[in-house]
Amino acid sequence: MHGCRPRSMPPAFRPAGGGWFWPALATVALAAPPAAAQEAVTLDQYRPAPLGDDGFAVSRPSDLGHLRGGVRLDFDYAMNPLVYEEDVGDASTEVGAVVRDHLVLQLAGTLGLFDRLVLWIGLPVNLFMTGHRYEGLPEPDGTRPGDPYFGMRVRIWGEPGDLFGFGVQASVSAPIAHAADDDIWFSGEQNFAGAATLLAELRWRYVVVAANAGARFRQPSDVTTTEVGQEFVWGLGFTFPILPGTLAAYLETYGATTFAIFGAREATPVELLAGVRVWEGHGLSVSAAAGAGVVRGYGAPDVRGVVSMSWTLPEEGAAPAAGGPAVAAGPRGGGVAGS
Repeated sequence: MHGCRPRSMPPAFRPAGGGWFWPALATVALAAPPAAAQEAVTLDQYRPAPLGDDGFAVSRPSDLGHLRGGVRLDFDYAMNPLVYEEDVGDASTEVGAVVRDHLVLQLAGTLGLFDRLVLWIGLPVNLFMTGHRYEGLPEPDGTRPGDPYFGMRVRIWGEPGDLFGFGVQASVSAPIAHAADDDIWFSGEQNFAGAATLLAELRWRYVVVAANAGARFRQPSDVTTTEVGQEFVWGLGFTFPILPGTLAAYLETYGATTFAIFGAREATPVELLAGVRVWEGHGLSVSAAAGAGVVRGYGAPDVRGVVSMSWTLPEEGAAPAAGGPAVAAGPRGGGVAGS
């Protein structure tokens, strides 16, 4: 983790890059903010995938079917996601946690269209954000809502039972938290922000491997000593169907790094999560995971815990239990019955 920029230091915006990637989305995300606005950034690095049969943070190139909907609720807790180091990059000089405890509720509603398209809306709420208060440094934001977001996914290739699947998804968030209170530091972005991601998946009988890669567009911020701006984002997830359609284990790693200083420790949060999911039937599932930051960039904590619950409208004529022997990861989850 990294040190924080004193409150008294002026903001320093830099020209945004990444215009080559989904230019329309980038244009919206990088609209110029008001000159007097205080800089802010979303600290929470856990951004849950939207569907109940996705991973925790890793998305799959799956869909819901036409006019099927669902709801997903995630609680994620992070311990020490942001600390102050007198010598930035040297963990032995850590003084204390600017943000010590951070609990976020994330609620998303989804709707499937045309057997290929998924739309969703979501809202994060910071239930509490506490830490030490240092003179001249940013302060924890306490309890407040974050930035609502809208997303879309398209399944391009691969039916649920195929070996390979491919898709794309994108999302845009609105700076509501900052508009409601321009004294925030870590609850939301200063302006519209967006992300565009490629989704790929290989499905075998005993393991499903999902990979995500893309970019996040935002107004650069110097809340910390490291500018947080446009980022390369990625995720890799392994799903192990212990009891297909009933119980599965998950292992995921995900992270981001800024294009401006690619790979620099302070700007490269990377996390590892391990968890399980149980499908009750009738479209209900409950999941839990735990992990930690493995590269201590901004927002990567000492410990992270996640509890997730989801409900998806059962498919017409489907059995009460979600999935079946050929389904590796849940409703419409895909999987190959052979070895």
